[in-house]
Amino acid sequence: MDINTKRSKLRKIIETDIKCTKYNYAGEKGFLVKISNYYQNDLQIPWSMLERCFSALNTVDGYGGISFRNQYPRQAVEHPCHVHVIGQIFKNAGIAQEHNGQYILIND
Repeated sequence: MDINTKRSKLRKIIETDIKCTKYNYAGEKGFLVKISNYYQNDLQIPWSMLERCFSALNTVDGYGGISFRNQYPRQAVEHPCHVHVIGQIFKNAGIAQEHNGQYILIND
């Protein structure tokens, strides 16, 4: 699945149901996301990360860089594109929309 933004060209979910091992994820299930032509830069997005970031969608400010950095400071420093990769997962799932760089929950 292509999860690019206007500023990115290579972001793509390349595998689902992987065992995430980086950042002490301890083999938790998640997604493998390609963000560049270099394998070393692929992101592992565990389900718990999506769940924690999803909760920010329900806040007044929505989900974005600030909420991600508060919860995942190490990942934010090493790969800041985590923010929009997760936001685009929410957007492509049809549960969020992007507004001024933030992702907000779509209310039906």
